[in-house]
Amino acid sequence: MFKKSLSAVLLIAISFSSQHLAVGQVPIKEKVKQNRELINSDNYIAGYLLDSIAKKEHRTLSGTQIAAGKSFSTSASITDKGATVNINLPQIFKDNIYNQVNISGTGKDNFVSLLEDGRYGNTISGGIVFNVFGKAKASYYTADKKLMKLKIDDMLRKFDPDTNKVVYQKDIDFVKEQIKSIDKHSEIYFKWVDGKDIKIGLEEAKIFLKAVDTLAKLELIDDNFLNKSRKNISGIIAKLKKQWLDADNRTEQIVDYRYRLFLNKSEPEQISAPWTSFRHYWFSAGASLNTNPNYIFDIKAVDEKYVKVDNNYFFSGFLAFNRMKKYHIKNQFRFYWSPTLRLSNSRQYNPDNIVKLERHAQYPIGADSLVQKKMTTEFYEKLAERKWAVSLEVPLIWYWNKRHFGFEMTPKVGINDIMGDNIGLKLGIFVPVQVKEGTPLIIQPILRFQKLFAENKNNEIEHSFFKDNIVFGFNLSIQLPKGIDK
Repeated sequence: MFKKSLSAVLLIAISFSSQHLAVGQVPIKEKVKQNRELINSDNYIAGYLLDSIAKKEHRTLSGTQIAAGKSFSTSASITDKGATVNINLPQIFKDNIYNQVNISGTGKDNFVSLLEDGRYGNTISGGIVFNVFGKAKASYYTADKKLMKLKIDDMLRKFDPDTNKVVYQKDIDFVKEQIKSIDKHSEIYFKWVDGKDIKIGLEEAKIFLKAVDTLAKLELIDDNFLNKSRKNISGIIAKLKKQWLDADNRTEQIVDYRYRLFLNKSEPEQISAPWTSFRHYWFSAGASLNTNPNYIFDIKAVDEKYVKVDNNYFFSGFLAFNRMKKYHIKNQFRFYWSPTLRLSNSRQYNPDNIVKLERHAQYPIGADSLVQKKMTTEFYEKLAERKWAVSLEVPLIWYWNKRHFGFEMTPKVGINDIMGDNIGLKLGIFVPVQVKEGTPLIIQPILRFQKLFAENKNNEIEHSFFKDNIVFGFNLSIQLPKGIDK
């Protein structure tokens, strides 16, 4: 069971980077509407742009928070204990609610334990996480606010795509000329590709290819336009002619293009505004079904080495309030905090109580060599009691953008932790490394202080603070570059 379950976890972890689920996209007409509404309001930036800035700030979350599913992007994490994958789903509720499927595996001893076939004590989990995006706010200097407001309002009136269509006519005429060009030169281009009209076709081909490249950059045709069949290419050209050449300037495609040109002018003005601080908050909640198989002693199970398997299915969940504040001045310092309540109702199988039996098989008779095999059986004496474990942890994160460096401190208190880790403290530094543009890999070494003030129930073993209460770990996390907005 574990091998199959783990294979599914690792398969998703390997393939997650090739997936792209863009959710939460704002329709272009809604964007234009929000820009227009700025003129008669006290706001300085459209709501969707403010949300976009907020979501990009999640690139600077620590790896532990990404693994917990508190970012809005598809992500994968590997730690010293196991692996986690969070996959974005299309939105099924309101625009500000984001959904993720969460799949994880935790090793009994460490990450390597997950890879051992037949290893019991490992935990496989699957569930869903919801992130509810709250309000985002930005602050500006008073003098900058007045000048910026005048500038933005003037720009919005001057370039309104419906009342001042004439300012976009030159750009629209340029697009029409490119469409006419690919229509006029496409036939000769294909003859040139087939080896006909080599001399004349070369110049025609250059004109055709230049127009195709221009329309692709304007996102009016696909980048793989030339890789399509000739029938499809001819169909696309005919469709472009109908949308742009065979009608007036009121077609949906031309209106949307004017809107795009308008947003290309208005959005940079708002995003580059000289704000002094930025803050936003969101709520995270998740629920998972887990399985943690263990061997239990059973005197009747002679053929199974006197053990049976308890799959230990249990529920776990969390609820968190997250708040981030960024200061735009100087080193663009960020502060993030996230009080998180966690609970689960697993059976209390404590590894300290496991029983290990060793015996040697009889010498093999008639074998080439007399080698005894050592046989080991591990089990718990009885079915463990199920208890609710509850904990409160408060991650506190500081991040310096210009130095690309962050620090995390997470105190924790709780009751009924299986390992007795009810009071602890986690410290970690993290550094985002750009694998490629917009895709950060978070590298985070971690120092854990665990089982603080816990009672030493096994008096036969001498307690060592450095051995029993201090653990070194790590977290490697990566996020997709476009998990939310396109």
